[in-house]
Amino acid sequence: MKKRFWTAALVLSMCLALTACSKGTNIITGYKSGDVTLGQYKGVSYTPLSTEVSDADVQAELDSFVSSKAVKTEITGRTDVQSGDIANIDYTGYMNGETFEGGSAEGSDLTIGSGRFIEGFEDGLIGVNVGDTVDLQLKFPDPYQNNPDYAGKDVTFTVKVNGIFEMVDPELTDAFIAENTDSTTVAEYRQYLADKLKSSLESQAESRKQYDVINAVIANTTFSKDLTEEINTNKASMISNYDTMYQSTYGVDAATVFSVLYGMSGEEFQNYMYEQAEMNTKFGYVSSAIAEKEEITCTDDEIASLAADMLSSYGYSSVDELYAALKTYYNEEGKKVVAEQVKLNKAAKIMYDNAVATAE
Repeated sequence: MKKRFWTAALVLSMCLALTACSKGTNIITGYKSGDVTLGQYKGVSYTPLSTEVSDADVQAELDSFVSSKAVKTEITGRTDVQSGDIANIDYTGYMNGETFEGGSAEGSDLTIGSGRFIEGFEDGLIGVNVGDTVDLQLKFPDPYQNNPDYAGKDVTFTVKVNGIFEMVDPELTDAFIAENTDSTTVAEYRQYLADKLKSSLESQAESRKQYDVINAVIANTTFSKDLTEEINTNKASMISNYDTMYQSTYGVDAATVFSVLYGMSGEEFQNYMYEQAEMNTKFGYVSSAIAEKEEITCTDDEIASLAADMLSSYGYSSVDELYAALKTYYNEEGKKVVAEQVKLNKAAKIMYDNAVATAE
């Protein structure tokens, strides 16, 4: 697994965890008095992430922004193709003397050294002058995923170089910044980038803090109830939600996305989702127990505030619509369900607010 991330486990502290449960002390999590024995949940330690933003960090962001506005510019000081150039080419491919589908194009831009074309194609253009035509005697790789029918076959590409270009970064001036951002000067935009980076690091640090605190409190807790069924139910729900989201966005399931982004095998994906479901389930029970022990209550204003926040997250247009959906799901009054979530959020806040930062 290339990357482990830790924000997915925090849903209970931020929004309603729509997980069906039996009647009990907590209508959201399914917790009943006695299901857990709390250990230390105040004063647990965590190692904070740095939120310092360096000048180098800001400069890297600024350089990246300027490069994103680079303009393709014709190279006029020479005529020969060199590595790194953008060569504009016409090409026609022949196998057994015949053209083939997908083997020809006109006015195509190719960055020499990018590896976009088969081995030998780009290197074969190095040294060719603008306006000249060259025949490249090549062979398709074997295997060749783009078209298995071409694998290992000899091919000739007749290529004409129309021009050579490079990407030129614009000059970093106040006028450039004013034209391309909401800032008016370079200095103002630098400060904007610094503030943006700071906010991002603070958000990451808070997420990591919550993750570490949750794990520590769970480790300090004794669970008397077997939560395997609840964990598997939550796992299936989480995967279903991810699948729905990624299918609508990318047209593929969650396992495929996690494979591409994080290098997870199918087994690693299943194991990871189980770990997250286990943490969410246990976190819900711990939060329920803390809410019970601390005798946490909530006000109508707090309920209304959370309900309003939930509308956009769950796609409802009104609080009445949200409450009706919650009543159908939990067989309890919607306002009561939201009230229970307010208490869970307050319980989680007790853990976070009382956590103690330690040096690495």
